[in-house]
Amino acid sequence: MYVKCTFPRQWIAACCLAMVCCLACIWPLPGAYGEDLAAYPNRPIKVVVPFTPGGGSDTFARIMKAAVEEHHLLPQPLVIINVGGASGTIGSRRVKNEKPDGYTVLLLHDAILTAKYAAKVNYGPEAFRSVVATGESAMLVAVRDDSPFESLPEMLEAASRRPDEITFAVNMGAPTHFAGLLLQRAYKKARLRFVQSGDGPSRFAALKGGHVAVTTFSLSEFDRFQAAGIRALAILSEQRHRHAPNIPTAREQGVDVVQSIVHYWWMPKDTPPQRAEVFAQALIAAMQTKSMRATLEEFRIDPIVISGGALRRHLQQANDEIAVVDSRATLPLPNLPFWIGALALLTGTPVLLQRLRRRTPATKQSPLTKHDPSQTKKTRTMLALCVLLVSLYAASVTQHWAPLGAATALFVFLTGGVLSQWRRQQLPTLVVSAAAAGVVFHLLFTQLFVIDL
Repeated sequence: MYVKCTFPRQWIAACCLAMVCCLACIWPLPGAYGEDLAAYPNRPIKVVVPFTPGGGSDTFARIMKAAVEEHHLLPQPLVIINVGGASGTIGSRRVKNEKPDGYTVLLLHDAILTAKYAAKVNYGPEAFRSVVATGESAMLVAVRDDSPFESLPEMLEAASRRPDEITFAVNMGAPTHFAGLLLQRAYKKARLRFVQSGDGPSRFAALKGGHVAVTTFSLSEFDRFQAAGIRALAILSEQRHRHAPNIPTAREQGVDVVQSIVHYWWMPKDTPPQRAEVFAQALIAAMQTKSMRATLEEFRIDPIVISGGALRRHLQQANDEIAVVDSRATLPLPNLPFWIGALALLTGTPVLLQRLRRRTPATKQSPLTKHDPSQTKKTRTMLALCVLLVSLYAASVTQHWAPLGAATALFVFLTGGVLSQWRRQQLPTLVVSAAAAGVVFHLLFTQLFVIDL
């Protein structure tokens, strides 16, 4: 294929090199934030809590912030930012796409694992740098006081006799959802009907209002709501909890399910490990203070601390346990690309055949409509190049060959060059347009809409 170029190739190469250098300045390479480690942190650290204020994660973040600042464990304050929605995935995407400089931290429990297996996102812990795990909350299965179910096996037996009738309030893709899936799996014939209800207060409202029959709470949430008329069927821990000695475990009742909520701290993947370690040591020190221990006791949170290799092994074990109930396998979908392609072929073929029949023979064409073979060849060449560039752009974005902004800028520059046949007077406009498109796309999809691409 040959496209006539009206501009010297060396100038084209120079423009491409200049654009790549500009983009490299916008998107620094991994590890570019590792300098001046001794000064970290020299400004406030943002802690993103991917849930609404007042929930368990938000409460835990604020008591940790108070302990760190009270004991001066970091020279800069922690700033809590609530980014709720989509079972915690909007906030996790935002942190994943932030600069890996150690100044943005994510506090997210086991939902970082469950969201991936619920097909909410296409990433998990591997997309972040794990910092430390601090604190564990037990989970309970609860019903209203007037519920006919007196035990966990009784509820699951009813779900076996009446599949998809026993309503179970969950936050889809979150640990509450996977707790229900684990209960189903442990009681082979049980089939619960999961109802999206949201966070703890929302699930309590659905349960108390009679909209659902059963749900799960953390121990702290259960203590808060119990007086309003709910009771526990089982606690999903290995043994009875010291704060709930009268509530039997699921295992005691013959249902082999152990599930809890562990609070993990994360940073963007390429954050320098030295900065992650500085932050981790501050949290570990906070967990050892008497005030923090007393507060955790009040909120029924077990003061565990897991870091380093132990944390990696713990996450792998948690991932393996959740993977066995991969909810994506329960949502079969038709092969949409195949059927869309088949429909396009079915509807497009008659149109193409009709256009071929109506073509005027070359011998009857007037001078004004005379066919120009060279122009047709040039158009086809340009079309083929554009299709190739679109394919490469789509592959680059989906396979993460390059950052979204850089891929977009290069795509706009090359496509514009092909369509303008690399005319000299168009190149400055192309360079400016490509750089602007790259910056706009990067900001639009990582800051405004926070869409994972």
